Amino acid sequence: MLLVLSLCVPIVSAAYQNNKYSTNIIKTKYGPLRGIVMHSNPIVEAFLGVPYASPPIGSLRYMPPVTPSTWKATKLADNFSPVCPQALPKLYGSDGLFEHTRGRLAHLRRLLPLLSNQSEDCLYLNLYVPRSGESVEPDGTTKATIVYIHGESYEWNSGNPYDGSILASTGNVILVTINFRLGVLGFLKTGAKGSAQGNFGLMDLVAALHWLRENLSAFHGDPSRITLMGHGTGAALANILVVSPVASDLIHRVVLLSGSALSPWAIQRDPLAIKQYVANQTGCQLDLLADDIAPCLRTKAVTELLRITPPNPRFLPGYAPFVDGTVIINPRTANIRLPTLPLGSAITSTNGIEFANFPRVELLFGLTSYESYNDLNAQDLEFGFNETRRDRILRTYVRNVFHFHLKEIYSTLRNEYTDWEHPPRNLLGHRDTILELLSDGHTAAPLVRLGYLHSLQEGKSYFLHFRHQSGERDFPERGGSVRGEDVPFTFGLPVSPLFSSNYSLEDKQISQILVQYLTNFAKTGIPRYKRSNLKFRLQKDQIPPLLLNNKLLRSLYRSNMNTSYFDTNSNEEYNSNKDNDSWDDTINEPDEINVMQDSPSYGRRESYDENNSDDSSDDNDSFDDIKKDTVLKLENWDMYDSINQIYLELGCSVTARSHYRGHKLSMWLSLIPQLHSFDDAAYLPMRHHHFTDDKPEYYDGRLKEPPNITLPRLITIAKTTTKPQKTETNVVPFAQTVPTECPPNMTVMPPIAATYPQRNQMNTIDSSKDIINQLANSQYQNYSTAFNITIGRKTCKSQQAEGKRNLRGCTT
Repeated sequence: MLLVLSLCVPIVSAAYQNNKYSTNIIKTKYGPLRGIVMHSNPIVEAFLGVPYASPPIGSLRYMPPVTPSTWKATKLADNFSPVCPQALPKLYGSDGLFEHTRGRLAHLRRLLPLLSNQSEDCLYLNLYVPRSGESVEPDGTTKATIVYIHGESYEWNSGNPYDGSILASTGNVILVTINFRLGVLGFLKTGAKGSAQGNFGLMDLVAALHWLRENLSAFHGDPSRITLMGHGTGAALANILVVSPVASDLIHRVVLLSGSALSPWAIQRDPLAIKQYVANQTGCQLDLLADDIAPCLRTKAVTELLRITPPNPRFLPGYAPFVDGTVIINPRTANIRLPTLPLGSAITSTNGIEFANFPRVELLFGLTSYESYNDLNAQDLEFGFNETRRDRILRTYVRNVFHFHLKEIYSTLRNEYTDWEHPPRNLLGHRDTILELLSDGHTAAPLVRLGYLHSLQEGKSYFLHFRHQSGERDFPERGGSVRGEDVPFTFGLPVSPLFSSNYSLEDKQISQILVQYLTNFAKTGIPRYKRSNLKFRLQKDQIPPLLLNNKLLRSLYRSNMNTSYFDTNSNEEYNSNKDNDSWDDTINEPDEINVMQDSPSYGRRESYDENNSDDSSDDNDSFDDIKKDTVLKLENWDMYDSINQIYLELGCSVTARSHYRGHKLSMWLSLIPQLHSFDDAAYLPMRHHHFTDDKPEYYDGRLKEPPNITLPRLITIAKTTTKPQKTETNVVPFAQTVPTECPPNMTVMPPIAATYPQRNQMNTIDSSKDIINQLANSQYQNYSTAFNITIGRKTCKSQQAEGKRNLRGCTT
């Protein structure tokens, strides 16, 4: 789906056919470079295959990157380097056709030929430097730099396919793409338990950032204005680096698109299990906890290593970054000042603060509508599935992602994502439910949580929802933008004259607006849009489809964050949008203007007169104005803060909104974390409410191994019944008293002792797993009662507010 990958075609053409070399010789710290000239306006010089570290081969395999060697003669940087060794996904056969959607399959068929030239000698980067005339920068000023970390997977892909020439020329910034080690060579823990040996792919990125700080000035770049931008898994890597003690000083701004380090797929939580699997597959069976398997793995052929595919559970990563204590600090030992949660906070704890601890760095984060579109296979997306299949996927997700109170979390998610008033009437309805749920829980909620924590620390944050749907027809029955659909617009593909016929006028406007936002954010830390950047000569039948809501546009001009975002005097419709419960609600058709000739300057407060609005003129007058050269003026959006939670929606209109998917995300940010917690160590094993049945028919995909659980310590308490002549001893767990002014109608819980098998039973239980299941069943009523109290308090209070004070169970 990342159509931007086809952008490498003009680069390859320039590099191999035209051979037009630049007249500039760039003197880096390691030697002189000469690049090639790209055919764009303004001209961009490309420096391809520039080494930033020594080849990690031989004794340097499974070692941190080493400084590159120097050279004296001018090196021609005119060809891409080989990509790092990687196991590519299967495209052909029944597995490939069943797993990948049409759009995904078409995208991979364009991409994989560009990844066929592989070598362990792959630590190179590509620079795209705009210039004017015959010098790189005639006025002597330095340029901001955007470093793009590719996504798709921790196990395959490369920075080579992403052409940065259009983004560099349009935004007047330097664009850098990087190749780094992946998969078994880049994200395998090879050292002993407690050792930091591993995360070599992350170390490669740190080495590339050091190289840029040393050499950007030679390209007329500003080493103090480096913006790290990543998409998907690349966003998670960028998030990790911006808080890493070994790289945070090298990064000044960060753009996270469709990912963060807080997502369940971002970090490998059990790297020793992956190490054990690789050791068993290669015959390097040493002491798992004490030995380093790297010396043994250096003797293996790279093809043998690439054939090793860990059986990762569904929705969880295989080869991935892990907490090593060096590049990724252990949150238990990190010295982080915890912010104070404000009254009415959207989150209930500061969990994950270790990855949001970069308040001095400006943050721009963005999402598409369907982030988990590729988590379903082609058949499911095309035809949908029934309710039973929906529940199996949901149960698999809860089973693999969470550890505690799985039944409660499963029931909560199933209830919240079921439209009880309008139940799905076809199979596609259940498909859309799962897409919404996975998109929210897997990517959107973690990323919004990161932005929320960043803003709590007084960091400057900006939130973008890319809602625009391109004309791509490879997405069946979609109701919004799909993950990866924003990448071509980010790199300016629709603006390029080479591909202008493939995109509509609306696509071109969206792309140019997005490029301007991103590049100005890289320059100043504010996603500002210049007033005279978007110019079109339009005919009467070519009105720009980009419609700006002039009521909502006023909020974009407000710079005082202490004032209320919504104008309650004249625009009641905003209050209804503050709690946006719909997944991708249709934008109402308000008063619309196609092109704004004049707009108030940023920071001014303009009163809105509906009778004298700009769009009150008749159509003929509007068309007369549109026939002229018009300028679409758009200002920057307000910062995202913990109170107003403002974000910019970029779609069929450019709209400032508040509280992205408010109700659904509040559940992920507040209720689910409260359910997924434990408070008392003595009570911990009793609260591990795992599903009692692990039969395959209840799940859909590979499951993770159950964690090691210590059986609870049971406390015997003598309890006297109403008949004094009989005394029974019941075994009950320690439970905290739940204070409430609206107590429920409590029922007597059967004693846990009754759930144990009797000695004379035919079927004896000989495994701790069965005992745990029975304990979970008996404890389910106890915890469910506490859970119902929490939910029931709100219901009871609302009933009392209505005057119904004599209800059973409610205090008067």
